[in-house]
Amino acid sequence: MSAVSRRDMAWMLVLVLVLGVVWVARGDLARAGDPPPQGVDVVYVAVGSNFPDSLGVGSGAALYGAPVILVPTNPPIPAVTAAELVRLDPKTVVIVGGTAVISS
Repeated sequence: MSAVSRRDMAWMLVLVLVLGVVWVARGDLARAGDPPPQGVDVVYVAVGSNFPDSLGVGSGAALYGAPVILVPTNPPIPAVTAAELVRLDPKTVVIVGGTAVISS
């Protein structure tokens, strides 16, 4: 059995904080509410109640400037979430964890 050391936890916290600062700093590049001109290339969809999936995809999505949409495990998808997906008009939707985590 392996345990996570305090040093590893500290580095993970530092990584999360640095990524958060980078994400906020990039926020001035986009104006909230404005639709992208021709949609986005990819949107990552992760379940909101399972933090490892959504946290794990966050850094990769940030690298490409792709949004991460959090949804419940089972339908229905909230109306505001569906409206955001329509607004983003993604070419590709990646379901993080697959349909075993988020139902079709």
